[in-house]
Amino acid sequence: MGSSPSGTASLVRLNGDSGLNYYSQEFVAAGAGFGVSASNTTAAVAGQHPWVLIPNYTSTVMHKCIVAGGIPAANNYDVSRSAAVWANTAAVTSVTLVQSAGNWDVGTRMTLYGIAGV
Repeated sequence: MGSSPSGTASLVRLNGDSGLNYYSQEFVAAGAGFGVSASNTTAAVAGQHPWVLIPNYTSTVMHKCIVAGGIPAANNYDVSRSAAVWANTAAVTSVTLVQSAGNWDVGTRMTLYGIAGV
């Protein structure tokens, strides 16, 4: 899939909404330790081999759940998982990954799948 610069993360923005309408939890396992954090920002997508899942993205009757994960930095065994709720019932019509720092690595490729009935 591609990656953001080592050690950085991307934030998932739905329908261009950059407001405080997201509630998230992040879990990071690094070596023998781990950490959990909560915030009112959207799900963070880790730097290497990121993925994002948005079930029921076409629904107009419920808030949207965002589940994301990846490897936070190159050449290590850390793992990152984030979950967020977008407090909006609108169908998702756009997904933007906003870099926390730097640019996407050269050759980065994104693939978007829409799965009916999920």
